[in-house]
Amino acid sequence: MIKIVFLDINGVLNTSIDYNLNQKCIDNLAYIIKQTGAKVVITSAWRRDEYALNSLVQTLNQNDIEVLGCTKILNQERSLEILAYISGIEEEHKYVILDDLKINHFPNTLVLVDRNTGLTYEDALKATKILQD
Repeated sequence: MIKIVFLDINGVLNTSIDYNLNQKCIDNLAYIIKQTGAKVVITSAWRRDEYALNSLVQTLNQNDIEVLGCTKILNQERSLEILAYISGIEEEHKYVILDDLKINHFPNTLVLVDRNTGLTYEDALKATKILQD
């Protein structure tokens, strides 16, 4: 079974107005990955900026977080881009969505992150539970 973390960046790993990632938030994401064996799919607008995306993937990899890829840019709601990605998965799967915005269609798999604090340990515990249940 494949486990996926659909990951937004701004408000989840980045709590400032620049491209600096919060190491504490990255550590909390790494906790989810270590506990569940999940892999990351980027849903963030960062996927539109090649430099930012490459830097992000490098940082995540350095923290033992494997990135499977990104959702396709369909210029639609993020929820529809996630649904399109999920529909292409052929094997059995579980997923969690980490975002600072409410995402439609996912009441049981969304961990809504406070953009002021970013991904907390409590958020990581919720996400881990979703992937393990």
